[in-house]
Amino acid sequence: MDEHIFRQYDIRGKVGTQLMYDQVYNLTCAIAAYIIKYHSLAKTVVVGMDGRVHSPEIAQQVSSALCDSGFNVVMLGVCPTPVFYFALHTLSVDAGIMVTASHNGAEYNGMKINIRTDSVWGEGIQEIKRMYQQGVKRISNTQGMCVLYPLNDTYISFLVDHFPQLHGCEYRMIFDCGNGAAGVIMPQLIEAMQWKNASLLYEQVDGTFPHHEADPTIAENMADLRTAVLENNSDVGIGFDGDADRMIPITHRGVMMPGDHVLALYAQEIIAQTAGAGVVFDGKCSLIVSQLVSQAGGVPRQVPSGHAIIKDAMKRYKALCAGELSGHFFFADSYFGFDDGIYAALRLICIMHSQGKSLELLRQSLPVTYSTPEIRLTCPDNKKFNVIESIQHNVTQYATQNSDVELQLFDGVRMVTPEGWALIRASHTQDVVSVRLEAFTQTGLVHMKNKLLPLLGTHFDEAVLQIYFM
Repeated sequence: MDEHIFRQYDIRGKVGTQLMYDQVYNLTCAIAAYIIKYHSLAKTVVVGMDGRVHSPEIAQQVSSALCDSGFNVVMLGVCPTPVFYFALHTLSVDAGIMVTASHNGAEYNGMKINIRTDSVWGEGIQEIKRMYQQGVKRISNTQGMCVLYPLNDTYISFLVDHFPQLHGCEYRMIFDCGNGAAGVIMPQLIEAMQWKNASLLYEQVDGTFPHHEADPTIAENMADLRTAVLENNSDVGIGFDGDADRMIPITHRGVMMPGDHVLALYAQEIIAQTAGAGVVFDGKCSLIVSQLVSQAGGVPRQVPSGHAIIKDAMKRYKALCAGELSGHFFFADSYFGFDDGIYAALRLICIMHSQGKSLELLRQSLPVTYSTPEIRLTCPDNKKFNVIESIQHNVTQYATQNSDVELQLFDGVRMVTPEGWALIRASHTQDVVSVRLEAFTQTGLVHMKNKLLPLLGTHFDEAVLQIYFM
C-alpha cells in the first residue's frame, strides 16, 4: 500500500496503484486490532459501500478480515455514507467501516472508519498505518458471522416521518445523483414523499461515473443539472457527491450556491429557534457566515476543514449546526450531527417552504462580498505539504514587512488584511493545493489576487495561475 492513502480523515487512494486489492484483508486486520484496542468490548462492526466498481470486492475483503478477527459484521450493501452513519446511531453496533472514496474520481476507493459514532481520523489513521505496516492482527478464538442487513428503506422511512411538512410538496425539483449512491435512495424517497413534480438525473448507480464526476462543488459537474433546471423552469436543483454526504443547490435562475452561503441560511433559521446556538464552519467559508451568526445572536466557531474535525468541534462546543464550503452540512438540533447531503437538501426545501420564498430570493437576501470559488491547483501528494510550508515561510516574511497583514496558521496559511482574506491549504482528500480569496469590494479582491500571485508563482505554472487570477 502507498503510504499516502493514509490521509487525515480516512484511507483513500487509486485502486491498483495505491490501494491494492491483495492488501485490503491485511489492512482490515490492522483496523480490527485498532478497534479492539480502543473499544475492548466491541463485538459488531457495520460495513457499507458506495457504488464504485471495486467496492463489492473491497467490502468482501473487509468483511472476511473482520469475521476472521472475531467480529460479527452487519453488511448494509450499497448505500450512501449517511445511511452508514445512520446505522451507527440506530443499530446495536460498536464500530463501522464505509467503503467509499466520496467525491473522488472513479479510479479511487477507500474506507471511512468509526468507533461507536466517532470518526477515526488524524493520529488514529496514522496509528492504523503503523499497525498495518507491522502486520498487527487481532487474535480471536471465535469466527464472526456476516449478516446482510440493508437499511436504506428504514432511512427513507425516517426522512418521510421527519419531514411531514414536505409530503406532497409541489415544488419543481431536480436531483442529480451523479451515478453515485444517492441513486439507491432518491427514487424511493420521491415516491414516498409524493413529489409529483420532482425528477432525477443520473440516478442509475454506475461506479464509472459516465456523465460527470460526482463532485457538485465544480461548476462543470453541475452543468447538466443547471441546464435541466432552466429548461424545465424548475424551482431548485440539488447535486449530490458520490456518497451523498454532500450537496450543492442551484437556484431557479441557474445560480450555484456555495456551501457557506447555504450554511448561512441554515444558521439563521436555527438561531431564530434556539437563541445563542453555536455554529461551526471551516476556514474556507465566507466572512458573511460569522457576520450573520453573530448578528442573529448565535456563536460562530471557525475550525479547520474536514468532516471529522467539524463533528468533533460540534460536540466540543455543543453547536447545533455546522457546514463547510464543500457542501458538508451537519445538524444536531433535530438530527444526529453527522454530514448528510440528502437530509440537508430536505432542510433547505423546508426553509423555502416555511418562508414562502424561492432559493434565489433567499440567496439575494445575503450580504454581498467578492470572492473566488475554491481554486484547486494540482500538486502531488508527496509535495503538497512541503509547498504549503514554503508558502508559509514566504507569507510570514511578507507579513513582517506589512503591519496590516495578520497570519492564521490553524489550517494551512490564512492571510487577513483590511481588504479581505486569502487561504492556501493542502487538500487532505485530493492531489491539490486549495486556494480561496474574499474581499469586501471588487477592487479589494483584485488587490488580494495581486498580493497572492507572486507567493504562489514559485510553485505553480504562471499560465495556470493567470487563468484564476486574471
